[in-house]
Amino acid sequence: MLQIAAQAAQAAADAGASVREFIAKDLANKQRFGEAGKVVKMPKSFGSEDHEAGQRCWRDFLLNFKSWLYYADSSFEKNPKTPTKLSEIEPTGQAKAIQLYSILTGILKGKPLRLLRQQSDRNGLEAYR
Repeated sequence: MLQIAAQAAQAAADAGASVREFIAKDLANKQRFGEAGKVVKMPKSFGSEDHEAGQRCWRDFLLNFKSWLYYADSSFEKNPKTPTKLSEIEPTGQAKAIQLYSILTGILKGKPLRLLRQQSDRNGLEAYR
């Protein structure tokens, strides 16, 4: 009985440590993106219904977006070259993929946003690829 109670106490302590670590990482992540916005201007919304206008603006948007994103979190530079399912990515990578999906949701509009919405599992890495 004492052994079970000790194991439960250890599990609770481990869970508390995990929560504290998650909160610290989340705070640091928010600070990095805030700092990136001060150094490299966060990109303006991208997208329209006019395909030609989108093509003309794409390279400038992509350069600004990559500069801002990579400054905030250099781990995003590791772009997949082949299709990846969210379920096949390790948990840290899954969190990054969903975070990127959320970022793209906030800055895309028009046709690019509709294309993003087709990514049913919120895999931002796949949408970006």
